[in-house]
Amino acid sequence: MIRSSSTKATRIELDGERRKTVCGTPNYIAPEILTEMGHSFEVDVWSIRCVMYTLLEGQKPFETTTLRDTYSKIKKCDYKMPVTASRSASDIIKSMLQSNHQKRPCVNKLYHFDFIKGHHIPSFLPSSCLTMAPRVDEVESSEREIGQNRKSLLEINENLDEKMYDSTAASGCMARNAEYKIDVESLLNQLTVLFNSKPRKDVHLESDENTDPAAQPLFWVSKWVDYSDKYGFGYQLCDDSIGFIFNDATKLIMLPNGINVHYIAKDGTESYMTTTAYPTEMEKKMKLLGQYKNYMAEYLVKLVNQLRSNNQM
Repeated sequence: MIRSSSTKATRIELDGERRKTVCGTPNYIAPEILTEMGHSFEVDVWSIRCVMYTLLEGQKPFETTTLRDTYSKIKKCDYKMPVTASRSASDIIKSMLQSNHQKRPCVNKLYHFDFIKGHHIPSFLPSSCLTMAPRVDEVESSEREIGQNRKSLLEINENLDEKMYDSTAASGCMARNAEYKIDVESLLNQLTVLFNSKPRKDVHLESDENTDPAAQPLFWVSKWVDYSDKYGFGYQLCDDSIGFIFNDATKLIMLPNGINVHYIAKDGTESYMTTTAYPTEMEKKMKLLGQYKNYMAEYLVKLVNQLRSNNQM
């Protein structure tokens, strides 16, 4: 995980120094930054926890319809624990999201939480994770544990030979059971031929193919622009429809034909218009919608174009 920001505003030049520059992404900013009491590395722990909360819950911990209310909730450390969060996830959230920066764990101590050390981290992720939730198969971890304890057939065969020798020697009989040995060797040869005849599979390439077709999404976000600090959040779906969620909780949706537009008010009521015929009070929002549509078309790459070329993250 990499957190980027203004290096000049966040650089700590002296040990124990606390910056007082107000900077950061609104939804992830720490309370000590807002109160301007001085902040240091502890704000990074707060921000990391906000990101983890968002990934677990699907929404930001302090998000509201207005920036003022968001900052108010941050200062009060007012958030709700995700109902689906496990105990280990809840423990690390509570530990990191504390208004008192001195009570937050340092980055090095985060590795000691069960939420971090108690989960298997895959060596790669399929590109399908960009458009749908990955399948969390516990089989992988089980296979890994089995693989660690698994012995080769040759090793097992050698151990059997040793045990047979010891038991027969103890009884005074040095002759082995020739028939038993032939059966084991025959089985070993058959298994060796079977394993060698099976072509090697590239797990990285087939991981997407193993995804249940029923889990394939009908629609997904292919482009997006986040200007929530000023106007709102704009996005484009895979069918080329454009949407914009404004900070006042209203929404505009432009259909793929680029002409018809749906407007959704705060109370959920819908109205319909076109890009050439709309109420005068909608002029600013329609202009913003058009600007972000052009921006995404000119500067952003459509996500679906990358799914076929990248087999893993």
